[in-house]
Amino acid sequence: MDLTVSSLRNTSTPYLLGMALTLCGGGFASLPARAESWTITPSVKIGGTYSDNVALAAPGQEHGDTIVELSPGFQVRGDGARVKLSLDYTRQSLSYLNDSYRNAGNNQLNASTSIEAIEKWLYLDARAGVSQQNISAFGPQPVDNTNVSANRINVSNYSFSPYIKGLLGSTANYELRHNTFGADSGANQLSRSQTNEWVGTLRGASPLSALDWGLDYDRRSTDYSNSTSADSELYRGSLYLNVDPELKLSVNAGYEKNNVLFGKQSSGTHGFGFQWTPEEWTSLVGERDQRLFGPSYSLLFKHRMPLSALDVALTRDLTNTPTLLFTGQGTTLAQLVANALPAPAAGTPDNRLAVATSLLGASANLVPTIGFLTNQIVLQKRLQASYALIGARNMLTFTASRSNVQAAAPGFSTTTDINNQGTIVQNAGGVSWNHALSALTSLSASYTHSRSSAEGTGMTTSMQNLWTLNLSTQLSPKSNAAFGLRRVNFVGSSSDYRENAIYATLIFLF
Repeated sequence: MDLTVSSLRNTSTPYLLGMALTLCGGGFASLPARAESWTITPSVKIGGTYSDNVALAAPGQEHGDTIVELSPGFQVRGDGARVKLSLDYTRQSLSYLNDSYRNAGNNQLNASTSIEAIEKWLYLDARAGVSQQNISAFGPQPVDNTNVSANRINVSNYSFSPYIKGLLGSTANYELRHNTFGADSGANQLSRSQTNEWVGTLRGASPLSALDWGLDYDRRSTDYSNSTSADSELYRGSLYLNVDPELKLSVNAGYEKNNVLFGKQSSGTHGFGFQWTPEEWTSLVGERDQRLFGPSYSLLFKHRMPLSALDVALTRDLTNTPTLLFTGQGTTLAQLVANALPAPAAGTPDNRLAVATSLLGASANLVPTIGFLTNQIVLQKRLQASYALIGARNMLTFTASRSNVQAAAPGFSTTTDINNQGTIVQNAGGVSWNHALSALTSLSASYTHSRSSAEGTGMTTSMQNLWTLNLSTQLSPKSNAAFGLRRVNFVGSSSDYRENAIYATLIFLF
């Protein structure tokens, strides 16, 4: 996922990579003497892409180029009794045969670890990431890093979360966590920020009783390099009613204060929730709270059948890009589709992400979250759904989403979409088909339509249609090849473009 300015691409990357490697070293140092599952897998990706409009220029200004990619990397997986580690790093090098001044290098990192430092009491979760993402919903929308656009930039993020948890006598479970997380892109839209947060929970330790209780505390402070700090505090008490094994109800009341919503404000809160699980493959979970910014709610429905899977989510809450990166909600389209697929049987490898990536082709790395980068706290209402039909050799997946985003806090950079445009509405839908030609070869095709519109001083819109066709095969146990085509048609208030591209890749594991 990137921009064309190398200095921005590498912002904070050495720090994040060093932190990830430190986590890796710490994980290995903590290993017990007995053998456990730890692997290091070096890899190299060799690819070639021809695009007839590499810079996504307007009609009549197109310029074609061939891009050669060389991306060495490595993967670390650890599954110890008290240390778990997942680290993927790639150094992507892109060489443009016609215009060498566009040559670029991108760091791509996704690392996470969970450590049980003191048995059954002290724990640590940590994450680090470097990726390339699109800045604005209304500028050109590069599908990957081979396209050259000023609307794409390097984004780095990190988080540390030490916490303690245990049992208070025989009456309550407690957890106290301190989260530190931050994000940076080197640009105004996502300038450097760091959040420090204390989260405490106390829960009744009587899961078999009809009535239980809970107390929650959350205090958060975020410092920005280009704005005043944002502070919030929330206290809440809850009662839980276990109606039967399938149905659980809850009510809560509390108090919150913050300086986010146009000055310092405070108010009481109240809400309710439920969890209905009629079968192990079906669940409906909902909650609604009355907050300072109005109603906050979440409704999640999942249903698994032998040959299909349905996921629907409706949410309304405050958020921004760093928060999404910290909570892991900034997931790619491939990850969303993978989560919708049935879980593998016990003892078998979980290859759902690989299947989803092959299925979606060039659109696999799209991130359908806010849709643009911003440090500003926004109020987002989002509806998203996915439905997968799974056969012996075919899989058909439908995805759809609608998002309504509006500014919730003043005082941030005026160069972001939300400050320039007011309320932003985004709709997206797609269909993907995957066919297994053999045990080692698959053919996939996908179509994705997305539309963004702004309800500000001027009506700004953008619309994109993306078609992909991809053939992938396993050449050997440690090598894979893929060949694909894509077509993009983009229409926007500030620019229009069309692009056709053909690409091929070879991936070798060592």
